[in-house]
Amino acid sequence: MKSKQTSENSAKITPKLVGAALLGAWFISAFFFSFGKVSILEPQIVYSKSLWGFLGVWVLISVIMLAYGAISPFMTRVAAFIGTLAYCLRVAFVGWDSFLAIGLCGIIFLMLWLTELDLFTWLGAVSRKTRRILTVILAILSGALILTLALIGTLSYTAEPGNSTGLYHQMLWHMTQGFTPVTTLEFGESISHFAIHFSPIFYLYLPFYAVIPSLVTLYVLQTLAVLSALFPLSMISRKKGLSNGVTLVLCLLFCLCPALIGGASGGFHEYALLLPLLLWLLWALESRKTLAVVIFSLLCLSVRETAAIYLIAIGLYWLVCEGFNKKNTFEKRDRITGISLAAGSLVYITVALILFTYLGQGTLIGRFSNITGIYNTTFTVLFRQLFMNPALVLYEILNLKKLLFALCLILPLFLLPFKSGKKSALLLLLPLLILNLLGDYPYHTRMDFPYAIGSIALLFYMAILTLAEAPKMPLHSQKVSGWLTAALCFTLIIGAYRGANESYQFEYATGEKEQISVIDTVLSAIPKDASVSASERFIPALADRKEIYTPNHSVSTDYVVIDLREEWSPVREEIDAIKEEYAAEGYVIADHREGIIILFEKGA
Repeated sequence: MKSKQTSENSAKITPKLVGAALLGAWFISAFFFSFGKVSILEPQIVYSKSLWGFLGVWVLISVIMLAYGAISPFMTRVAAFIGTLAYCLRVAFVGWDSFLAIGLCGIIFLMLWLTELDLFTWLGAVSRKTRRILTVILAILSGALILTLALIGTLSYTAEPGNSTGLYHQMLWHMTQGFTPVTTLEFGESISHFAIHFSPIFYLYLPFYAVIPSLVTLYVLQTLAVLSALFPLSMISRKKGLSNGVTLVLCLLFCLCPALIGGASGGFHEYALLLPLLLWLLWALESRKTLAVVIFSLLCLSVRETAAIYLIAIGLYWLVCEGFNKKNTFEKRDRITGISLAAGSLVYITVALILFTYLGQGTLIGRFSNITGIYNTTFTVLFRQLFMNPALVLYEILNLKKLLFALCLILPLFLLPFKSGKKSALLLLLPLLILNLLGDYPYHTRMDFPYAIGSIALLFYMAILTLAEAPKMPLHSQKVSGWLTAALCFTLIIGAYRGANESYQFEYATGEKEQISVIDTVLSAIPKDASVSASERFIPALADRKEIYTPNHSVSTDYVVIDLREEWSPVREEIDAIKEEYAAEGYVIADHREGIIILFEKGA
């Protein structure tokens, strides 16, 4: 039987090939005419370019591609596709809007349909050793990118205010002093973080942080933890019968996943640990290792009480998919495992929420005020609304912002999570619907924060299930290769779009080194044993102390430091009023760098 490429080379020019050549030539021409000082997304760019020149280039490239298509249709299709992808990436790197990124993915999908390319044929013969070596290289490159992005935001004082980095930094510092997870940043008073969230998983970080108590240590540990998920991902893939080539492509998609890179670099957070732990749990289930299932379930639950929702979804899936599968040798055992996992997690989260409500500092119910209403924020009201008002639930889940977030989260895997013949796999989407899309907490629908990282683990597992159902489709099969090609292209486009929108931190870090140096100098002058109120972007660098607050806490502290940078400060225009306010409270100006930072010290 002739190979696919040989067959294509002997084929005549088809309507699809003509369409691919013309469309590819158009985008190649647009790529070369898009460079210049004027932004590609600004209308005036067309006035700086020659229309006739563009048409001439388009016709010339089209003629060349069609003429060569008579000799090698395959190479013409490759040229058309690569040219289109180059233009889409060029535009995606401008950033700007998620609609644009999704539209660019649509263009790539159209070109894939026209070209019917099989770009992954060469991976079919990848050996186990080669896969492992390339996976390690991918992990190193991805880890370097994640760590660079995280440190740029933190060390240049541009990290998004409101993230948990400073809070957890202070908590871990307190844990090195007396093993208690105390923080003053939650409610403006000294309180155990476990009164808000139950997260004993932080004690795993403690030995490393105790040796090198630094933000850099925390980010290095988080990056290593996130990328360690490649081990269970590869093991699940191989256990499901996928080839080394397919497994390598999945690892590539994992390392390039925009939500993973954004979540792991967007702030230090315990949720990042869910990614490897959930995949290890799924591996343990697939391997029927009961003790490992118990261990990884407990570790997941130790991340945060809401991790139970992921375990409930996994337990239900395992019960329906494996527990009632008559062809399954472990049917009864898997049924017990699924019931135990789902029921145990449900009991755990119920007890945890009751304890937080009556003995702690409340629960996360406030993040669902869009469902409960701001005056009736209780779980009783939430459950009533979910049961009695499904229209409201659909309205909140399907609003435009959340849909765009979901698409940017799912598109990098193309449609692989939804192509599985096991419809019970859709149960694994429950955490995404409940934790990310149902409520109105803005960080739940941001790709630069770790709240989506648990769903990434489940989406990749769903993708593996789809690929595992095609045992007669080797990697060079057009169908599987087309899926993976689309997934890789969509990953690159969404990643480029996300990177462009977050590039302001890099631009500031490289272009305003003097400002950063000034801030370093002022902050280093604050004694370690002093209490401080600080603008939120300064908090991570100052959090290794007993007391630190935001100015909104209205707590009298030894020092107050306020961000005056135009790009990052909402109070820049109110500096005179701020000076008068703090002077009236007995503060004197210890240091003032115009337009950058001001430091107040409590007078004697």
